[in-house]
Amino acid sequence: MASDDVFTGSREEHRELLKTYNTSVKKMPGFEDISARLKFSPSDGRIWLDNRRMILLHTGALGALRTELIETLGVRRARALLTRMGYASGAQDAELAAKLRPQASFFDVFAVGPQLHALEGVVQVEPVRLEADVTKGQYYGEFLWKDSSEDEIHIETYGVGADPVCWMQIGYA
Repeated sequence: MASDDVFTGSREEHRELLKTYNTSVKKMPGFEDISARLKFSPSDGRIWLDNRRMILLHTGALGALRTELIETLGVRRARALLTRMGYASGAQDAELAAKLRPQASFFDVFAVGPQLHALEGVVQVEPVRLEADVTKGQYYGEFLWKDSSEDEIHIETYGVGADPVCWMQIGYA
């Protein structure tokens, strides 16, 4: 199957095809090094990921904020704002990735992002295909996002639509 061919099978058949079509993607590395950096300090009301303060937030609260942004600003501006928020999060996580795995392969450093998404309860990411040439500035990646909390929040309020709604995750990526 050429890369520009269109596959019209079921969702499950598509997942199986993606798993077998490109076998060059290896499994994600362990993320004990990442989870070891997560510290809960309830005595002073803080959560830390490495040296950065984090918060634990109900998805319902994030959903209420998302709805308020959409109703107040409109879909276009709400999407832009949440995408920028995701970008800021991704930039901070990229710094952490470089710090955690300075001698690791590109894939193992890159994997910190999807692994943090899983650790933070955002989404479970399954790599399908990843090609990168850092010296040429070229990148191509295919991933399956499973059980996206952002998608779940949006669908709960607005139903299934025709456009992507994982705006923070898109900005993060």
